[in-house]
Amino acid sequence: MVLKVDKGGEAIILDKEDYICKMNEHLNCGNYKNLNTNPILKIMREVKKEILDSNLEERLQEKLTPSCKTIPRIYGLPKMHKKGVPLRPIVNTIGSPTYELTKYVSKILRPLVGNTDSFINDS
Repeated sequence: MVLKVDKGGEAIILDKEDYICKMNEHLNCGNYKNLNTNPILKIMREVKKEILDSNLEERLQEKLTPSCKTIPRIYGLPKMHKKGVPLRPIVNTIGSPTYELTKYVSKILRPLVGNTDSFINDS
């Protein structure tokens, strides 16, 4: 597999089985849990209810109301600067039920980022 590395604009070639093994290691570390059913429809109903119960303008409510049933997908970018080349997990939420709502909240919060004492620009 040809993968973009986590930091920098480089790419590396990683054996597909190694990638799958590293992702499985990450997913089995105890921070994730297997679900017996797909929660997307329930999430969509709950998000829709909260949006419709809000006092947002009707047009904005329509825009924010989820219509996509895409499940967020996880993938990993290799950390070349770390021993063993672990993967940094990235969750792609584009098309998920909360995607438009997340974009909206992010737009509201963006002017506030960096204007507090507790903000860390770069570790």
